[in-house]
Amino acid sequence: MKQLRTRLKRGAAALAAAAILSTAANAAPVIVDGKTMQMHTYIAGSRTHVPVRVIYEALGCEVNWDAARRQAVVHTPTGSVITVREGQYGLSDDNTHISADTSNRIRRGRLYAPIRAVAKSLDCTVDWNGTAALLKTPENVQLTPPESGTVQTPSYTESELYWLARIIYAEAGGESMEGMIAVGNTILNRVESELYPDTIYGVIFDRKYTVQYEPVLNGTIYNTPSADAYEAARRCLEGENVVGDCLFFLNPRKATNFWIIYNRSFYRSIGNHDFYL
Repeated sequence: MKQLRTRLKRGAAALAAAAILSTAANAAPVIVDGKTMQMHTYIAGSRTHVPVRVIYEALGCEVNWDAARRQAVVHTPTGSVITVREGQYGLSDDNTHISADTSNRIRRGRLYAPIRAVAKSLDCTVDWNGTAALLKTPENVQLTPPESGTVQTPSYTESELYWLARIIYAEAGGESMEGMIAVGNTILNRVESELYPDTIYGVIFDRKYTVQYEPVLNGTIYNTPSADAYEAARRCLEGENVVGDCLFFLNPRKATNFWIIYNRSFYRSIGNHDFYL
Protein backbone atom coordinates (compact mmCIF):
# COMPACT_ATOMS: atom_id res chain seq x y z
CA MET A 1 0.00 0.00 0.00
CA LYS A 2 2.83 2.41 0.85
CA GLN A 3 4.47 1.72 -2.52
CA LEU A 4 1.13 2.35 -4.26
CA ARG A 5 0.71 5.69 -2.48
CA THR A 6 4.24 6.64 -3.48
CA ARG A 7 3.59 5.77 -7.13
CA LEU A 8 0.34 7.73 -7.12
CA LYS A 9 2.04 10.72 -5.54
CA ARG A 10 4.82 10.66 -8.10
CA GLY A 11 2.28 10.23 -10.90
CA ALA A 12 0.41 13.34 -9.78
CA ALA A 13 3.69 15.23 -9.54
CA ALA A 14 4.61 14.13 -13.05
CA LEU A 15 1.33 15.53 -14.37
CA ALA A 16 2.01 18.82 -12.60
CA ALA A 17 5.53 18.84 -14.02
CA ALA A 18 4.18 18.27 -17.52
CA ALA A 19 1.87 21.25 -17.10
CA ILE A 20 4.80 23.42 -16.01
CA LEU A 21 6.92 22.31 -18.95
CA SER A 22 4.01 22.98 -21.29
CA THR A 23 3.71 26.53 -19.95
CA ALA A 24 7.46 27.09 -20.34
CA ALA A 25 7.24 25.90 -23.94
CA ASN A 26 4.94 28.83 -24.70
CA ALA A 27 7.88 31.25 -24.42
CA ALA A 28 8.18 33.11 -27.72
CA PRO A 29 11.36 34.17 -29.55
CA VAL A 30 11.83 37.87 -30.24
CA ILE A 31 13.05 39.10 -33.63
CA VAL A 32 14.27 42.70 -33.85
CA ASP A 33 14.52 44.16 -37.37
CA GLY A 34 14.93 40.64 -38.75
CA LYS A 35 17.54 39.53 -36.22
CA THR A 36 16.70 36.88 -33.62
CA MET A 37 17.60 37.82 -30.05
CA GLN A 38 18.76 35.18 -27.59
CA MET A 39 16.75 35.81 -24.46
CA HIS A 40 14.37 34.01 -22.13
CA THR A 41 10.75 35.12 -22.49
CA TYR A 42 7.52 33.93 -20.95
CA ILE A 43 3.83 34.33 -21.70
CA ALA A 44 1.26 35.46 -19.11
CA GLY A 45 -2.29 36.47 -19.90
CA SER A 46 -1.51 35.80 -23.60
CA ARG A 47 1.14 38.55 -23.45
CA THR A 48 4.83 37.99 -24.20
CA HIS A 49 7.10 39.33 -21.44
CA VAL A 50 10.77 40.12 -22.08
CA PRO A 51 13.73 40.80 -19.74
CA VAL A 52 13.91 44.58 -19.38
CA ARG A 53 17.69 44.96 -19.27
CA VAL A 54 18.34 42.68 -22.24
CA ILE A 55 15.80 44.25 -24.60
CA TYR A 56 16.55 47.88 -23.75
CA GLU A 57 20.35 47.53 -23.79
CA ALA A 58 20.17 45.72 -27.13
CA LEU A 59 18.41 48.81 -28.48
CA GLY A 60 21.11 51.19 -27.32
CA CYS A 61 19.65 52.24 -23.97
CA GLU A 62 21.41 52.49 -20.63
CA VAL A 63 19.66 50.56 -17.86
CA ASN A 64 20.18 51.07 -14.12
CA TRP A 65 18.54 49.16 -11.26
CA ASP A 66 16.95 51.09 -8.39
CA ALA A 67 16.85 48.46 -5.63
CA ALA A 68 15.01 50.68 -3.15
CA ARG A 69 12.08 51.20 -5.53
CA ARG A 70 12.50 47.83 -7.26
CA GLN A 71 12.49 49.42 -10.67
CA ALA A 72 14.68 49.72 -13.74
CA VAL A 73 15.55 53.24 -14.90
CA VAL A 74 16.13 53.35 -18.65
CA HIS A 75 17.93 56.21 -20.42
CA THR A 76 17.11 56.08 -24.13
CA PRO A 77 19.23 57.32 -27.08
CA THR A 78 16.69 60.11 -27.64
CA GLY A 79 17.18 61.47 -24.11
CA SER A 80 13.97 60.28 -22.49
CA VAL A 81 13.85 58.37 -19.20
CA ILE A 82 11.67 55.30 -18.77
CA THR A 83 10.93 53.62 -15.45
CA VAL A 84 9.82 50.01 -15.24
CA ARG A 85 8.64 49.10 -11.75
CA GLU A 86 7.93 45.63 -10.39
CA GLY A 87 4.19 45.05 -10.05
CA GLN A 88 3.30 48.07 -12.17
CA TYR A 89 0.92 47.66 -15.09
CA GLY A 90 2.89 49.37 -17.83
CA LEU A 91 5.80 51.79 -17.92
CA SER A 92 6.39 55.46 -17.16
CA ASP A 93 8.00 57.52 -19.94
CA ASP A 94 8.98 60.87 -18.41
CA ASN A 95 5.53 62.28 -17.52
CA THR A 96 3.55 59.84 -19.68
CA HIS A 97 2.22 56.47 -18.53
CA ILE A 98 2.24 53.62 -21.04
CA SER A 99 -0.43 51.21 -19.89
CA ALA A 100 -0.47 47.41 -20.11
CA ASP A 101 -2.98 44.77 -19.05
CA THR A 102 -0.36 42.54 -17.38
CA SER A 103 2.13 43.58 -14.74
CA ASN A 104 5.91 43.78 -14.72
CA ARG A 105 7.31 40.85 -12.76
CA ILE A 106 10.58 39.62 -11.34
CA ARG A 107 11.31 36.03 -12.32
CA ARG A 108 14.52 34.23 -11.39
CA GLY A 109 16.14 37.50 -10.40
CA ARG A 110 15.21 39.44 -13.55
CA LEU A 111 12.62 42.12 -14.20
CA TYR A 112 10.27 41.36 -17.11
CA ALA A 113 7.77 43.62 -18.86
CA PRO A 114 5.18 43.10 -21.64
CA ILE A 115 6.93 43.51 -24.99
CA ARG A 116 4.20 45.76 -26.41
CA ALA A 117 4.68 48.30 -23.62
CA VAL A 118 8.45 48.20 -24.12
CA ALA A 119 8.05 48.68 -27.86
CA LYS A 120 5.66 51.61 -27.43
CA SER A 121 8.10 53.35 -25.08
CA LEU A 122 10.65 53.47 -27.93
CA ASP A 123 8.12 54.12 -30.73
CA CYS A 124 8.69 50.62 -32.07
CA THR A 125 6.00 48.36 -33.49
CA VAL A 126 5.32 44.71 -32.63
CA ASP A 127 3.62 42.08 -34.75
CA TRP A 128 3.05 38.37 -34.20
CA ASN A 129 3.76 35.86 -36.98
CA GLY A 130 2.32 32.88 -35.13
CA THR A 131 5.58 31.73 -33.59
CA ALA A 132 7.61 34.85 -32.77
CA ALA A 133 7.24 38.47 -31.72
CA LEU A 134 8.47 40.79 -34.50
CA LEU A 135 9.76 44.12 -33.19
CA LYS A 136 10.56 46.84 -35.71
CA THR A 137 12.47 49.98 -34.75
CA PRO A 138 11.29 53.34 -36.12
CA GLU A 139 13.06 54.71 -39.19
CA ASN A 140 13.13 58.27 -37.87
CA VAL A 141 14.72 57.41 -34.49
CA GLN A 142 18.35 56.36 -34.10
CA LEU A 143 18.30 53.24 -31.93
CA THR A 144 20.86 50.44 -32.02
CA PRO A 145 19.23 47.23 -33.27
CA PRO A 146 21.21 43.96 -33.15
CA GLU A 147 24.09 43.77 -35.64
CA SER A 148 24.48 39.99 -35.64
CA GLY A 149 22.14 37.03 -35.80
CA THR A 150 21.85 36.73 -32.02
CA VAL A 151 22.34 39.15 -29.17
CA GLN A 152 22.88 38.15 -25.58
CA THR A 153 23.39 40.90 -23.03
CA PRO A 154 24.02 39.81 -19.44
CA SER A 155 21.18 40.92 -17.18
CA TYR A 156 22.85 39.84 -13.94
CA THR A 157 25.68 41.12 -11.81
CA GLU A 158 29.10 39.58 -11.23
CA SER A 159 28.11 39.07 -7.59
CA GLU A 160 25.04 37.06 -8.61
CA LEU A 161 27.13 34.90 -10.93
CA TYR A 162 29.82 34.49 -8.26
CA TRP A 163 27.50 33.25 -5.50
CA LEU A 164 25.35 31.10 -7.75
CA ALA A 165 28.48 29.37 -9.08
CA ARG A 166 29.66 28.79 -5.50
CA ILE A 167 26.48 27.09 -4.31
CA ILE A 168 26.26 25.04 -7.51
CA TYR A 169 29.84 23.85 -7.09
CA ALA A 170 29.41 23.12 -3.38
CA GLU A 171 26.17 21.18 -3.85
CA ALA A 172 26.63 19.60 -7.27
CA GLY A 173 30.27 19.94 -8.33
CA GLY A 174 30.43 16.24 -9.18
CA GLU A 175 27.19 16.20 -11.18
CA SER A 176 26.63 16.56 -14.91
CA MET A 177 26.06 19.99 -16.45
CA GLU A 178 22.31 19.29 -16.35
CA GLY A 179 22.56 18.36 -12.68
CA MET A 180 24.43 21.57 -11.86
CA ILE A 181 21.95 23.69 -13.80
CA ALA A 182 19.10 21.98 -11.93
CA VAL A 183 20.55 22.97 -8.55
CA GLY A 184 21.04 26.53 -9.79
CA ASN A 185 17.43 26.59 -10.98
CA THR A 186 16.16 25.82 -7.48
CA ILE A 187 18.18 28.73 -6.07
CA LEU A 188 16.74 31.17 -8.61
CA ASN A 189 13.25 29.78 -8.06
CA ARG A 190 13.61 30.64 -4.38
CA VAL A 191 14.75 34.15 -5.28
CA GLU A 192 11.51 34.50 -7.22
CA SER A 193 9.35 32.97 -4.49
CA GLU A 194 7.72 35.18 -1.85
CA LEU A 195 8.70 32.59 0.78
CA TYR A 196 12.43 33.25 0.52
CA PRO A 197 14.86 36.18 0.31
CA ASP A 198 14.93 38.01 -3.01
CA THR A 199 18.66 37.74 -3.69
CA ILE A 200 20.90 34.77 -4.48
CA TYR A 201 23.15 35.57 -1.52
CA GLY A 202 20.12 35.88 0.75
CA VAL A 203 18.74 32.51 -0.35
CA ILE A 204 22.08 30.74 0.18
CA PHE A 205 22.54 32.10 3.69
CA ASP A 206 18.85 32.06 4.66
CA ARG A 207 18.35 31.05 8.32
CA LYS A 208 14.66 31.85 8.75
CA TYR A 209 13.81 28.31 9.80
CA THR A 210 17.23 26.67 9.83
CA VAL A 211 20.35 26.71 7.70
CA GLN A 212 19.12 25.71 4.26
CA TYR A 213 22.28 24.33 2.68
CA GLU A 214 24.90 22.00 4.12
CA PRO A 215 27.82 23.84 2.44
CA VAL A 216 27.01 26.90 4.57
CA LEU A 217 27.49 24.76 7.69
CA ASN A 218 30.63 22.93 6.62
CA GLY A 219 32.28 25.87 4.87
CA THR A 220 32.48 24.37 1.39
CA ILE A 221 30.41 27.29 0.11
CA TYR A 222 33.72 29.21 0.13
CA ASN A 223 35.55 26.75 -2.15
CA THR A 224 36.60 28.12 -5.53
CA PRO A 225 34.03 27.09 -8.17
CA SER A 226 35.08 25.16 -11.26
CA ALA A 227 34.74 26.52 -14.78
CA ASP A 228 31.79 24.15 -15.28
CA ALA A 229 30.06 25.58 -12.20
CA TYR A 230 30.43 29.08 -13.62
CA GLU A 231 29.09 27.87 -16.97
CA ALA A 232 26.09 26.29 -15.25
CA ALA A 233 25.46 29.50 -13.29
CA ARG A 234 25.58 31.58 -16.47
CA ARG A 235 23.15 29.28 -18.22
CA CYS A 236 20.76 29.45 -15.26
CA LEU A 237 20.93 33.24 -15.14
CA GLU A 238 20.33 33.40 -18.88
CA GLY A 239 17.09 31.46 -18.51
CA GLU A 240 17.91 27.77 -19.00
CA ASN A 241 15.69 25.67 -16.75
CA VAL A 242 15.51 21.88 -16.42
CA VAL A 243 13.40 21.50 -13.24
CA GLY A 244 10.49 23.90 -13.72
CA ASP A 245 9.45 25.60 -10.48
CA CYS A 246 11.23 23.22 -8.09
CA LEU A 247 12.39 24.76 -4.81
CA PHE A 248 13.94 21.69 -3.19
CA PHE A 249 16.47 18.96 -3.93
CA LEU A 250 18.25 16.27 -1.96
CA ASN A 251 20.47 13.24 -2.39
CA PRO A 252 18.29 10.45 -0.96
CA ARG A 253 21.33 8.23 -0.42
CA LYS A 254 23.01 10.77 1.84
CA ALA A 255 20.11 12.70 3.36
CA THR A 256 19.43 12.45 7.08
CA ASN A 257 16.30 14.60 7.04
CA PHE A 258 13.43 13.43 4.82
CA TRP A 259 10.98 16.29 5.37
CA ILE A 260 11.15 17.15 1.65
CA ILE A 261 10.14 13.64 0.58
CA TYR A 262 7.14 13.53 2.91
CA ASN A 263 5.93 17.09 2.36
CA ARG A 264 6.73 18.11 -1.22
CA SER A 265 5.80 16.74 -4.65
CA PHE A 266 8.45 14.79 -6.54
CA TYR A 267 9.38 16.27 -9.94
CA ARG A 268 12.31 14.31 -11.37
CA SER A 269 15.74 12.83 -10.64
CA ILE A 270 18.97 14.08 -12.22
CA GLY A 271 22.16 12.25 -11.29
CA ASN A 272 22.34 11.83 -7.53
CA HIS A 273 19.67 14.43 -6.75
CA ASP A 274 15.89 14.23 -6.58
CA PHE A 275 14.02 17.49 -7.21
CA TYR A 276 10.75 18.51 -5.58
CA LEU A 277 8.15 21.23 -6.10
